[in-house]
Amino acid sequence: MADYADPASEKLKVILKLNDFSVAQVNVKLRFEIKGNGFTLSTKTFYNPGAVTLIPGQPFLLSGAELAPYLNSSNLDFMGINQGQYEQQKVLPEGYYSICVTAFDYYNSTPVQLSNEACSQAWFTLSDPPYLNMPLCNSVLTPLYPQNIVFQWAAMNLGSPNSALNTEYDFALWESRPDSNAIPNQVVLSTAPIFSTSTQQTFFNYGITEPALNLYMKYVWRVRAKDISGRDLFKNQGYSQICTFKYGSIENVVNGLDLTLTAEALSHRMGRCDWNKQSVFTGYLLQVRKTGTAEWFEYNNSSGTERIMNLEPSTQYEARVRGDGNGITGAWSNTVAFTTQQAPNYSCNNQAMPTNNNLLKPLPLEKAVKGLIIQSGQFEVHVTQIFPGTSEGWYGGKGYVSMMGVKKVPVKWSHIYIDDIGVQHQGIIEAETKGIDTWVHQWDMAQAEDNATYVDGTLDTVFINGNQLCYVMQGSNNTICVPTPTGVNIMIIRDGEGNEYDVSLVPPPPKITGPTNYLHYSADSLMASDNKIVHFEMSPGQVFGFDGKQYAGFISNYEAIKLRNGKNYFVANKAIGTGSTDQVVAKVTVQDFNSALLKFKTEQGEELSFSVQPKNKFLISSISHSAGCIYAWYNNEKIGKLNIISLKAIAKKVVIVPVNNSNTSITSEDLNQIFKQANVSWSVTTAPNFTFDLVDGKMESPETTILNKYSDEMKLLRNSYREKDTTYDKEALYILVVPQFNDGNQLGYMAKGKALGFISSAADVKSVAHELGHGAFAYKHTFPLVEKGKTYNLMDYGSGSMLILEQWQKAQKKPENFNWFDDEDDGSMFGSDRSAETAFTILTAIKLAYKKGTTLTVPQGNKKCNTGAICRELIGKATNCYVGGVQYDFIEIYIDPYKLPRTASPRNRIAIGTYDPGHGGAIKNEIVVDDHQIMVRVPQGRIDNMRLFLRDTFMYKNLMVFCNGYRPIVNFNDGQLVNSSMEYANTNNACENGDCRGYWKGIDQQFMNRVGNKYAVYFDGHHSVGTSNHKSVANYMAGNILSDYIRNSASLNTELANLTKLNHGDNFLHTNPNVEGFNERATSGEQGARNLMTRINNGSVIFNKNTDVIDVVAHSMGYAYSVGLVRELKKNGFKFGRYYILAPENACSGGVNLNWFEEAWQYGSNLGEPNEDLPWLQDGVAPQCAVTGIDNIIAPTTGGRVFIPNVDTKSYLGSHSVSNYGWIFTTRKLGMDGYVKPR
Repeated sequence: MADYADPASEKLKVILKLNDFSVAQVNVKLRFEIKGNGFTLSTKTFYNPGAVTLIPGQPFLLSGAELAPYLNSSNLDFMGINQGQYEQQKVLPEGYYSICVTAFDYYNSTPVQLSNEACSQAWFTLSDPPYLNMPLCNSVLTPLYPQNIVFQWAAMNLGSPNSALNTEYDFALWESRPDSNAIPNQVVLSTAPIFSTSTQQTFFNYGITEPALNLYMKYVWRVRAKDISGRDLFKNQGYSQICTFKYGSIENVVNGLDLTLTAEALSHRMGRCDWNKQSVFTGYLLQVRKTGTAEWFEYNNSSGTERIMNLEPSTQYEARVRGDGNGITGAWSNTVAFTTQQAPNYSCNNQAMPTNNNLLKPLPLEKAVKGLIIQSGQFEVHVTQIFPGTSEGWYGGKGYVSMMGVKKVPVKWSHIYIDDIGVQHQGIIEAETKGIDTWVHQWDMAQAEDNATYVDGTLDTVFINGNQLCYVMQGSNNTICVPTPTGVNIMIIRDGEGNEYDVSLVPPPPKITGPTNYLHYSADSLMASDNKIVHFEMSPGQVFGFDGKQYAGFISNYEAIKLRNGKNYFVANKAIGTGSTDQVVAKVTVQDFNSALLKFKTEQGEELSFSVQPKNKFLISSISHSAGCIYAWYNNEKIGKLNIISLKAIAKKVVIVPVNNSNTSITSEDLNQIFKQANVSWSVTTAPNFTFDLVDGKMESPETTILNKYSDEMKLLRNSYREKDTTYDKEALYILVVPQFNDGNQLGYMAKGKALGFISSAADVKSVAHELGHGAFAYKHTFPLVEKGKTYNLMDYGSGSMLILEQWQKAQKKPENFNWFDDEDDGSMFGSDRSAETAFTILTAIKLAYKKGTTLTVPQGNKKCNTGAICRELIGKATNCYVGGVQYDFIEIYIDPYKLPRTASPRNRIAIGTYDPGHGGAIKNEIVVDDHQIMVRVPQGRIDNMRLFLRDTFMYKNLMVFCNGYRPIVNFNDGQLVNSSMEYANTNNACENGDCRGYWKGIDQQFMNRVGNKYAVYFDGHHSVGTSNHKSVANYMAGNILSDYIRNSASLNTELANLTKLNHGDNFLHTNPNVEGFNERATSGEQGARNLMTRINNGSVIFNKNTDVIDVVAHSMGYAYSVGLVRELKKNGFKFGRYYILAPENACSGGVNLNWFEEAWQYGSNLGEPNEDLPWLQDGVAPQCAVTGIDNIIAPTTGGRVFIPNVDTKSYLGSHSVSNYGWIFTTRKLGMDGYVKPR
């Protein structure tokens, strides 16, 4: 009754109306009678509340405060129910009730009834409060990172007609110390919650935006239910039971504290590792090693990021990390690999310096050690001595520099400042060279060493005979002569025992010096001699490879040890797979040999068992991959050595494709028998036959001296098969078997590091393995290091299949640019691909219809199909594209041209179906819209991505607009840019749904993913070159050719570089502004904006002008186009977010008010700026000037210019190509100008 007696309550109302018009007014009082199941509550007879005055004909409403006294328990008589019991709980029994009200004369002491008895019936009940389900009471939660806890409760009032659908829940969470004895009720009543919220759901997802929970703490939570309409009441005032849980224990915290490690190469000498920190750990142990080696290098860290210095260029490393602290040692993280960048190759007069955005922290003393590599400008200084100076970061020392490939040049320094990534900033490093003549001689010697002639055996005599170099080998009477090379100053000939003869050809007459020793001897030593020595040989029963020195040209593969008798001992190499064992044969040559004195031990001193073989040979078995090396001991003296090379298992796949029914019988076993020596296994599958029209039935042979290009006919066959097999296995190599080559001697061809090759049907397993060596591992031929056909190596043209140490190690690395094509751009789309636009348009239509719950019209088709079958007609296709931040090799849109009606309803009708690709292939999945009205095919691994994209209804927030630039008619095959004087037609200003021409090369998705936009449209800003500063295609092509010529020439001559910079810079950098052309493109952009607004108005592009903003990304000519687009949109009330301008063409001829944007950044070359790059490194396609207004931006807008960092893609074309602007996302870090910030 207390709820109805509440003066503020409106749960009960009484209306009185005086119908007697013979009196002016009447004063009355009320009598309530409430009847329940066996009891009655009625107003006390002598209770006299305030009078209610009624006027004839006027209704009088009583509620809340007026009725509260009547329902107060002290003014009621209780019959059939104990008032004392009621007073304790203030709750009436649940059940059916009748509530009656009668009006009585207020002033008559004898009750005089003046009205009828008005009654109302009701069912009185209290709903149960919610019941807490998850997390379980008194449970221990395993922390998730990022934080994510689902609180869930059960609604217990679903049977109520009042509140079942109108309940709101107040969720509250309290924190308590785990060792506290406080009762949860006390915590709730005496402290404020750390978090509370209201929801109409029966769950709450406690995530990263809510206050972070602390490890090991106890948490208390409860939920209160409220009826929004106010008609329903709950037991316990709607409060649920109170539950507690503990956030993590030592056991599940350690199990849940996974560290996720990422790594990247920062330069050719440095990498960086980053991982997520966990509060339970006070420190971390990072381990880094070169891939394929056993030794880890350790770094103690507490920050969650570590820069790894002194790495080798173009080398793969792997890293892992674990946490320590608070008595906990975490598990190792994932192991990640990264490959250092290639060492920069600076041409003459190239003044570019390595970029360094470091904050100039001093090099710590513990990192100032021998072996440190200091970056001094373009040079690397290898430290041999280093000592601290008078201040932090200042050091003195000595070292050497390898400059332009020459021998080491000694250097010294007394006082230089080095930062914590090893870069010199102040002070002088002095070279200790003996002068320019010595320098030039060192240069000539370096070139000669790289091109040395190697001969097997030992040289006895070397002499000059006219224009020939002649030599005689020891033990031979034959004189061998070879022509002296032209264009070099020094020639070097080396033999297999380390003897080197240097022949100075210039100035004449030639002069021979030598012999000198070119070997780099090991620090190891042996007590071997001619009559006490052990050599190792391969065992017939070995599993993995063996490599002993045979040829002088391979001599760098073998450790050389100088014996006491002056002779050389070349250590053989034995491969053993990681986790495996193998065997080897030792051949002993000892005078008065006693086998009891012979032992074989590992590098760690473990003695190995062996068995006796004929002819003083011994078989050593069960050698572990971790042995390091094996020493032969005789009478406690080391007299032989074998190096053990541990190789991890490498699995490769190859697909054999018969062309015109040409085939080969090569099997996995055939290839594994050859490559097992390098611990490489192959899986061989054969694809269905592929028919292709070969000229004369023969494949055109390539230029085999290059080994990195395909012939034109090979490209045609490759592209034709690629069109057919759109879901090819990117991890596999493909061998196309052709009947024969037009060069009858050729059996196969595969470009180095490529995934596709060709073999003749007459090729044997050696030929196939040879070509796979080129493709899978970038193996080179063994010649000219060793005479062609002389070795038994797989990469020679002989009959052998042996591999040496260098080849084992290459097999452990994945070659760069592993793909089907000669160049990455070879796989991109150019021109105007309307099929792609159709695909993007249909995908957009499906998404919009799914979001709105509407239908879309299915295009008509033309294909004829068999009656009763599901007919599929391809109506749109995009290749090598990005959608929703995901890369797709292809997207194909199919329809059934006979299916009626010609509409589709995607809502709740986007499913996964199957189709038969034919040709005996496996059944594949596809996305089916509305029972096969529309079918979408993507690579099998992207099915779920596309389905989620089509059903994502939360992506329509803000809009990113991309404006591309000029689209040349070019051919990128073989990496050669072949321009055409023809041009595509100017833009049609269409507002397109995707990058249907493949222009952006994925840069668009990098912007979208970083900013957080999921929705974009595209405009083609392409116009004729006549609208640019070049004025014509001929001018552009001439500038490109002149730039390349001067760049190549100047790289060889410093004086020429200065001259060309002075005289020719303006000849190929066309900077006279073409204002008229700029304005023509801007006018087109205005029309593009109007087309966008039309699509927004008709609902085909979703955009809210009141809440959303437009971000703009423009490249090249697309900048002028975007200027017109932005002007028109601004005029119509649109708001803007970011403006990213890449390599704008003719940027200073016009613009917009950049303060309309939150940010505005211009990226490109630094023409006209202090320390500008050389002319031939500038953007010649669009010579840069400042975007109008970029230097006058007013807060709060931020922006400015960002210049291309020191990257090797700088050139006339390379500084402009949009595909080279990925550096925006790799070099620009948070806080730096031009950093693309997440929204």
